Amino acid sequence: MALLERLQSRLSGRGRRVIDAGDALACAVLVPIVDAADGLEVLYTLRSEELTDHKGQVSFPGGKRQAEDADLEATALREAYEEIGVAGRDLDVLGLLDDVTTMQGMYIITPVVARMRAGVSLSTNPAEVSDTFTVSVEKLNDPRYREIDHKSFQGDTYEIDTITAGPHVIWGVTHHITLDLLSHLRSADLHSTHPRWLR
Repeated sequence: MALLERLQSRLSGRGRRVIDAGDALACAVLVPIVDAADGLEVLYTLRSEELTDHKGQVSFPGGKRQAEDADLEATALREAYEEIGVAGRDLDVLGLLDDVTTMQGMYIITPVVARMRAGVSLSTNPAEVSDTFTVSVEKLNDPRYREIDHKSFQGDTYEIDTITAGPHVIWGVTHHITLDLLSHLRSADLHSTHPRWLR
C-alpha cells in the first residue's frame, strides 16, 4: 500500500480532536500534498499584504465556512478553488487533521488533507494570495530547517517555532498543522516495508 493510501487509512481510523466553535468562526483549510515524481511535497500560499487578517503570512488555502458549504471539507475545496484555482477533480481528499485555533481564539480551523495531482496549473487570486510554493516532505521533516524566532503580539514578545525549508518562513497555525501532518506521515511510513524518511 502506498504511503498516501496508508495516510488516508490512518486519518479515517482514529479519533480526531474536534474543538467546539462556540462563539468562534468555523473555518477550514486545504492541506495539498503534491505526489511529485521525486517525492511528496506540501503546497503553501503566502497571504496578500492587502488582507485584513494574517497579511503576508504563510498559510494554506482556506477561509470561513459559508452557508452554502455542506461541510468543512466543502469549505476547504471551495476556498482552494477561489484562492489558487485548483478544482475538485484535481484533488483526492485523504482525511482531516485535528482542529486548531488561533492565538486569539477567534477562529477554529479544520485542516483537510488532499492529494493533488502533480503538474496542476495554479491560477492565484492576487487579492488573497501573493505567492505559492511547495516544500518537500523530506525537507519539512529535516531538523536543520527548524529555528526559533520571536514575534510581538499585543505588547508581548513570544518565542515561536519555525520551519525555514522554503522561500518563506512557516510559523504559527500553519506550522502547527504542518507538524501534525508530518506526525501522521511518519506513523503511516512506519507501517511500510521500506520506510523512506523516518527520523
